[in-house]
Amino acid sequence: MKTLKKVAVLLLAGLFAMTLLAGCGGGGGSTPAPAPSGSGAAAPTGGGDGVIKIGYVSPITGPLSHFSVGMDNTIKNVQAKMNEKGYDIGGKHYTVEIVKGDTESDPVKAAEVATKLVQSDGCSILLGEWTPDTMNPVSEAAEKLKVPCIVDGGPDISWTVAGPYDYSFACAMRYEKQVREYFEAFNLIETNKKVGLVLDSSMDGVGMLDLVKQLAAEYGYTIVNPDANELAQEGATDFTAIVQKIQAEGADIMLASLLGFQLSGLWANVDSLGYRPKFVILSKGMHFSSDVLTLTNAAGECTGAYTCIETQWTREYPFTSSLLGKTAEELSSDFENNVNEAPDVTIGWDYVFFDLIDQALKTTASTSSEDIVKALENIQKFDCIYGTLSCDEEHVFETPITFGQWVPDEKWGLHKAVTSCTSVPQAEGIKQPQQPMQWK
Repeated sequence: MKTLKKVAVLLLAGLFAMTLLAGCGGGGGSTPAPAPSGSGAAAPTGGGDGVIKIGYVSPITGPLSHFSVGMDNTIKNVQAKMNEKGYDIGGKHYTVEIVKGDTESDPVKAAEVATKLVQSDGCSILLGEWTPDTMNPVSEAAEKLKVPCIVDGGPDISWTVAGPYDYSFACAMRYEKQVREYFEAFNLIETNKKVGLVLDSSMDGVGMLDLVKQLAAEYGYTIVNPDANELAQEGATDFTAIVQKIQAEGADIMLASLLGFQLSGLWANVDSLGYRPKFVILSKGMHFSSDVLTLTNAAGECTGAYTCIETQWTREYPFTSSLLGKTAEELSSDFENNVNEAPDVTIGWDYVFFDLIDQALKTTASTSSEDIVKALENIQKFDCIYGTLSCDEEHVFETPITFGQWVPDEKWGLHKAVTSCTSVPQAEGIKQPQQPMQWK
């Protein structure tokens, strides 16, 4: 527990500084207008009586924009379904309008956009998606403005450490379960149980180092480069010295958690040095098959196949959207047909928002912020696109985290096969064998 708290502080420290500077309105910007006072005060409906506006904040542009590629398709599907019958709340009939806001992949901008959606665009519910750079500043804005908010697309600890929250909720995976799943997967093939880490000195890298060291001891693995002074400089793209060290130590396992452009640099180092570990995790920056396909050897052949990463989505998940009545497979096919990309990671995160909001609007006593918050808090053992979710005392809906391996796919080149699912027993039936790396 102490390690997890330390990790949370490390992950959040820099983000706090940026969002505090944002002040939910930008430096020198206006102070957010106070929310309606008094218990049960009506939240703004925007656009006139009978319309509930939902502000959807996401990195539509900038380095994180690939995560939002399916956003328009999601909005089209859910808004049409929500408005088929609408919502009868407190004696009035309501429809829903979803309004987009672009963070430009900037946490300061995220706070500004969230504030504008409420104050200028009349949104009474906020959604914020993709990494703590969106989740935390959008939640901070919602708390100041006293509007219900759901965020997702990141680990729980970097969000809960900034709480407690009165108006904000998070759909989040448990960070410890994510890293624990790594070690469960390591046990699936024969190795010498030596792990080489390729991390940088970012908050994320330091946090990962601490948690991996703790779990390695528990599972009986040896970290061959366990010292913080062996971390690469933040933003580095040349990891030659680290790769040489873990290669010399004979580590059968390489675990890297870096941004995409850094992982590309690492892969070039691995290829040029001839390091050929049996098990490779490329975490954080390789969530899309299109990125993994760019990992090549000197001859230009793709060598990213059979690398691994934590998995928050697969079309094979045995779950169904409560709002749309569509399975994970059906939503994946819809994504392929309408977005024309591989359904790699974003779909579950995109739709779980609206399963929860739909349920809250069906059960809330009124459109007040307080009553919608109560409705969200009362969601327990709720079957949706991410399995069975319940709101806990920290306002977290724990989402499934499994372990996946990139395997060849006829249509998209690669797809993630679930190979370990210790914390998601419902996925046992879709597991495939973990395979060692197949180097070219």
